[in-house]
Formats: sequence, C-alpha cells, structure tokens
Amino acid sequence: SVRISTPEDDLEEYIPGANQTKILGSMDIGSSDLELGMETKDNIDPMLIGLRFTNIAIPKGSLISKAYLQFTVDNTNKNTDPCNLFIYAESTSNSISFDGSQPFNLSKRNFFNDSVEWNIPVGSWTTIGQKSLDQQSTDVSILIQRIVDQESWNGGNALSLFIKGSGLREAESFDGSPADAPLLIIE
Repeated sequence: SVRISTPEDDLEEYIPGANQTKILGSMDIGSSDLELGMETKDNIDPMLIGLRFTNIAIPKGSLISKAYLQFTVDNTNKNTDPCNLFIYAESTSNSISFDGSQPFNLSKRNFFNDSVEWNIPVGSWTTIGQKSLDQQSTDVSILIQRIVDQESWNGGNALSLFIKGSGLREAESFDGSPADAPLLIIE
C-alpha cells in the first residue's frame, strides 16, 4: 500500500469538454478535495486528476494479481450520476513530480493507450468520511503490470495514474486530509 504523501502528488487540471468554463490546462492547486469526473454538478467543468505514488517497492517484472485505488468521501452535495470514470497510467518507468505552476502539466504526459473503466454505483458515496468498497476503484492491475514490466523499471520508482470521465464524486486529497489521501493497494 502506498498513500499520496505530498500536496504536489494529487492535482487537478481543467480539460476540454462540452461544458468547460475554466481556462484549459490550468491547475487547481491546493484543493482540499479531488473532484472525480467534473468539478461541479450536472457535468460542468471536466477535470483530469493526477495521482503520483512514490517509492513503489515492487521488483521489475513482478506478477501483479490485483491493484486498486482506495478513496475517502470528502463531500456528498455535488454527487452526479451516472459517474463513469476512466483510469490511465503514465507510460514511464519512473514518473517525475507534478508541477502545479505549469499549465497542461498532467495532460501533456504520455499515457499507455489502454485504460480501465470505473463505473461508480448510482446513489453511492453518501457519507462523508466513508472509505469502503464503494470508494474502491475497479482493478487497475493491468496498468500497474505494464509499468513494472518496462525494462527500465526498478523497485522504489514512482508511478502516476490519471482519472477522467463524466459524473462527479468528491474524494479527500492530501491537502484536505493527509491520512485520508488516495491510497494505491497492489497485490
């Protein structure tokens, strides 16, 4: 298990979409939450969430049997259903730090072509502070496997995952609660 450990390791970037009112590529720095999907209700202001996990103690070529993200509910007043998200991985063997002062810092990175779909159950995430099965992502082991299979991967490197989609759920960020920041669990 590896938790987001600094404010710079979980960031939000405004991305193109039908209802984008913010400056494209601008970063939402220091937010106390992460809006998964859109920033506001009713699918307004699409966001790309970047999650960078450091010191991944997995040897190169290890077989990943299961992996998922665990979130904690930050707020419930903007929940928008359906909430259908896609999780991507950066196609590098050692992800460099995010830079919130640089526009497009998340979206300009290179991603593997494949992604994992995460359809959050309708009507879920109803209790602030909840961190249970409903707040666990779908299995992302295929993405983690692609990272650790790279020739230049070494145990202790960093990896980054990215989330975008439609609908909205609010999760705790490192800035909001370091103990409840996103957690990556790998088996």
